[in-house]
Amino acid sequence: MTNPPYNLTTEILNLIIEITEKVGRINSQHITKASPELRKQNRIKTIHASLKIEGNTLTEDQITAILEDKRVLGPKKDILEVNFPEEQIELFEKIITDKIENGNNRARLDAKT
Repeated sequence: MTNPPYNLTTEILNLIIEITEKVGRINSQHITKASPELRKQNRIKTIHASLKIEGNTLTEDQITAILEDKRVLGPKKDILEVNFPEEQIELFEKIITDKIENGNNRARLDAKT
């Protein structure tokens, strides 16, 4: 093993630590900010999968159209079910965002009686 042509000093190590922390902060900001289009696609897939488990017959395209206030053909019950999961997802995202912004990374829902 050869020795490097420099000496590792406390100052160098402190600078490395500082740089690493800043790179970590920058990377974490990119991770938490998903593109709006990606969020929309994921939300539609989540709603579709959730409703499909319950026997809803609508397709992802039909769900997208309903969320964009367009008319679709399908069973009335299935169409009415689309907005309920959307409201639940929005509420859940708001709770999680509030918890993260307030520095509490252990988010939980409190049941109201």
